[in-house]
Amino acid sequence: MISWVIATAVAMPPTGFTQALERVALTRPITAAQVQVDPLLGRIIVTQPKILKDRSSTLCPTVLEERDRTVLRCTSRRLWATSATDKNGPYLDVRLLQGVPPSTGGDDLPLRPWPLKALGIPEDCPGKSLAPRGECLLGDGKLAEAEALFEQALGGPDTLLARLRLGDLAIRRGDLETGLAQYALIPTTAGPVGRLARARSCTLIGTCLSGPQAEVAAELGGLSGPLRAELFLISVRRDVAAGHVEPAIGRLANELATDTALCTGAEGLCQRLAQVALESEEDETRLDGLRIFMTDGVREGPHEAEVSLIAASAAQALGAPKFAGALYSAATPFVAPAELEQHLLKTARLFLEAKDPVRANVILDYAESKLRGRTSSAAWAPVRRAVASVRGLQGRPSRKPAVAPQPAPAMAAVDEAEATAELAKVAVLKSRAATSPGSPTP
Repeated sequence: MISWVIATAVAMPPTGFTQALERVALTRPITAAQVQVDPLLGRIIVTQPKILKDRSSTLCPTVLEERDRTVLRCTSRRLWATSATDKNGPYLDVRLLQGVPPSTGGDDLPLRPWPLKALGIPEDCPGKSLAPRGECLLGDGKLAEAEALFEQALGGPDTLLARLRLGDLAIRRGDLETGLAQYALIPTTAGPVGRLARARSCTLIGTCLSGPQAEVAAELGGLSGPLRAELFLISVRRDVAAGHVEPAIGRLANELATDTALCTGAEGLCQRLAQVALESEEDETRLDGLRIFMTDGVREGPHEAEVSLIAASAAQALGAPKFAGALYSAATPFVAPAELEQHLLKTARLFLEAKDPVRANVILDYAESKLRGRTSSAAWAPVRRAVASVRGLQGRPSRKPAVAPQPAPAMAAVDEAEATAELAKVAVLKSRAATSPGSPTP
């Protein structure tokens, strides 16, 4: 995965890239490394608490002061932020950009190689000529060696591929000006390379966020494999950043239903897109978010700990208690010790709501082994009574439980077929409710 954490925290957006600028006064100076911008989720995180002098902000009106950080929730997903100090003191420089900035959380598409033959180059790795050799080295993670070969390839038969990759590597360093300059030298008619250069460039400068330009930039005809997947994911992320969340997420969920390998190598991006959907207020979008998150490979991506709990909460809110319980159970290893009891209690209650006392009993057994007697409290009494028939001892702890406790997360693994069936039932019920007499029709 490409990591933008350091590069884009200190770089400035290219000339003419800013649509609006706001300075937020701080109580004390902060360093660039303490500012993390997550444009896809529309938030800025400063790893210091209570640092804002004036909480009023137009671009980021919601401020959450947590124990060890300050979170600003913003009205746009096209964000850039840096910190600085002038004669009036320290401030946070928050910008609304015209285009879609690189993510600072490593959630952009990875810099992965493309099949040479798909680019019209009749070679195989390790390659014979300069640019193909650079592409192969890119796949091996040898970026400095690859860049040197791309520089040497300029003026040769594979100049366009070399320019595209030099632009990609410049963007990776946070040098958007150089990256855009390289993309601008590639004709849009230059096959797959030209189409990818146009998609990258117009996404960064914002000329294809909507309208006919967006449709042209998202056109997938004639592409297959990694090239098609990359252009598709670029278009989805661009649409989400432009505010077209529901249709973009719907496209991604539908595409993953037929191409489960779409997110391979880009699990971080797909998990973040799922999180955007799961935090939506629209039930259909949250359902799509759950489908994305449950796709083979996506759930086990780099943000599993955070997104698992958000997915569980969404499943609970949508009325899928068994699925929610399984997700909460699978997320148990990621829960802080201070929050473990409430987490396990919630999980057990969800399984009981789903009329599954066997799994609720597994959670109770696990809680007894981890919480050192705290499961004897009144809060756990309803759970004990509900699983008494399973335990055979009227709710008292069993020396030989009917279902032996297992280490989390295997104690209640997520059954994908079961989850799919439950989500389908929820979708049908919500569709019926939306079209029933007395309810507004869409």
